[in-house]
Amino acid sequence: MELTITSISDSGKVVQQVRGKRYARDGKLFFQYEEPESEMGRVTALLRIEPEGKKAIRLLRQGGIKSEQQFRSGERLPGYYDTPHGRMEMDTFTRKLKVHMKDGLEQLRWEYELFMGGERVGSYRLDIGIRAAGPAEA
Repeated sequence: MELTITSISDSGKVVQQVRGKRYARDGKLFFQYEEPESEMGRVTALLRIEPEGKKAIRLLRQGGIKSEQQFRSGERLPGYYDTPHGRMEMDTFTRKLKVHMKDGLEQLRWEYELFMGGERVGSYRLDIGIRAAGPAEA
């Protein structure tokens, strides 16, 4: 699978293209991919998409950093970000969340407010386009 990840925040826009794996388990859809190498080192991200009725996304990151964020439209949900100095609690309030799947193309889009230690730190929008990489991909 090829993922195009567009992140838009108060500080600008970042577009990344990565390759990953797609699989389903217990009625949930998963996408696993390596984030581009950064000063944080190697990071593996796992997106978990809840079934249509629940419409929720969970993002786990492991490696050079560890974090968890949860997104469900209209809800403020807890998460965390582990740093060398300890764990920071964070919350996300999701304003909009859209999951569209059709003909081998998945499109995820969500907009949220991020809170750390109870204080709002910014507004974000993530657009993730996912498609099969080609005939060699299983």
